[in-house]
Amino acid sequence: MMRKFKTSDEAIFKIHVDPEVKGVIELFDGLLGHYDSGQSIQQYLEQLAERLLAGHARRDSGIKFIVGQKLQEYDLEALFALKFTLDDARFCIAKEHGYKNWQEVALEKNNVDPTFESLVDSMLAGDIDTIKDAVSRDPNIVHQRSSYPHRATLLHYTGSNGVEGYRQVVPLNLAEIVDFLLEAGADQALKANVYGGCTARELMETSKHPYEAGVIKKVQMTYKKYPT
Repeated sequence: MMRKFKTSDEAIFKIHVDPEVKGVIELFDGLLGHYDSGQSIQQYLEQLAERLLAGHARRDSGIKFIVGQKLQEYDLEALFALKFTLDDARFCIAKEHGYKNWQEVALEKNNVDPTFESLVDSMLAGDIDTIKDAVSRDPNIVHQRSSYPHRATLLHYTGSNGVEGYRQVVPLNLAEIVDFLLEAGADQALKANVYGGCTARELMETSKHPYEAGVIKKVQMTYKKYPT
């Protein structure tokens, strides 16, 4: 499924979005991409947990991607029949962001980093100009890791795998984005803390999304330009 995203300057970018991922994005509409400076990660994830709980109560199919995977129940009607509490929603959201449980979230000392999170969102919308501008102002941004336990870099997020479900989307200019990040010095050998440790390329090549988007071969050729 293709969607068009607009940035603040009204430029339009095309991305591939799996139908179940689309459901997650719509479920959290109004919360994703809104990051307050100084907001703790727990506060942000609490908002998502409350929305997930409300989604279950109103039988929103958007819960399937998150709740089904975390509770190992993939039948939507069976999910709706579950007694689903706020604690359950918190657990699912914690797992979705790389934590073992909500207790780990409560112990998290990091705040949401609005600059990095917004940059990830811009990149996944295909807005390469915003990425180029950010790197020109701070070249080290290509080495920055997410505050979430997976510790993903921008390059890892291009893999559409192992990170937040609502970010498992594929901009159709993915090869151009990966090329720019590697040229800017992103370390393709660096591993994110997912599946026992994976590079961005490993994440991409084991995700169905880049194949369905039709960009996998072009991105693989891009990686070959930068031998490790």
